[in-house]
Amino acid sequence: MRYILMILLCSFSFAVSAKTVKMEASKVALGQWHLGLGVGVGIAKNPLHGGDDFPLLLLPDIAYYDEHLYFDNGQLGYTFFDQQNHVVSLIAEFNPEKKFFVFWSPSNIFLKNTNSVTNKTKPVIENPEANSIDYNEIAKRKWALDSGINYQYFHERFIARVNVLTDISNIHNGWRVGVEFAHSFNIGNLIVQPIVGVWHKTAELNNYYYGLSKRDNVGIIYKLDSVWQPYAHLQLTYPLSQNKAVLLKLSYDDYSDTSNSPLFKYDYAVNIFMGLKYIF
Repeated sequence: MRYILMILLCSFSFAVSAKTVKMEASKVALGQWHLGLGVGVGIAKNPLHGGDDFPLLLLPDIAYYDEHLYFDNGQLGYTFFDQQNHVVSLIAEFNPEKKFFVFWSPSNIFLKNTNSVTNKTKPVIENPEANSIDYNEIAKRKWALDSGINYQYFHERFIARVNVLTDISNIHNGWRVGVEFAHSFNIGNLIVQPIVGVWHKTAELNNYYYGLSKRDNVGIIYKLDSVWQPYAHLQLTYPLSQNKAVLLKLSYDDYSDTSNSPLFKYDYAVNIFMGLKYIF
């Protein structure tokens, strides 16, 4: 079950929201499911030691809207203010950091060596300057459910979004604030949709997923502060018919402010996918 959730979260986090462009949102008929599927080839790079890169072969695009309630690619929302260019919604979604900690790693599939000494007591080293820790050696990181406010401003040339989310599942007990700008334009029949943004994440969130404490029993304690995480996404769509299009998606998420953690092997996460998108 956890691998199914991993596939859906990774895919949904890489899918374009039906609200990316107001014109696209209007195509999702109220009271009807919008079902799309990207079929092709791609990869999601895992920046953690011990983490396998994730193959992207299928990208689901699932949305449902009624007058107030909606589900859009992993995000559940309730819109309580929708006037002219301003939309405000209550939202809930799984925290995306968990996706780096689940995959078909050999250590997750095969029995571990019963002679391993990883569970023995080790001396604690505070914030070492140079160490690398395989995430399979540390305590399990759980799924967290974040909830909060989403504000969208629709301009003629762009969409601005602000998200304020906090943990309501008592897992990481932190919060995150994001600001992003989305744009859409055409080059002939090619639809170009860039997005740039930044997250501010609290120390509680960062330490739960990427910090190290005594519960990890690896002999290292590593603490993180609050960080800024910029990102840039790009989608290119070339329609072939009403229900089919060529699709190219790229995303870059910067983890420079957290990559000093011994868990990181890269200071970024990159996703790329190319294929055909079908609308059902």
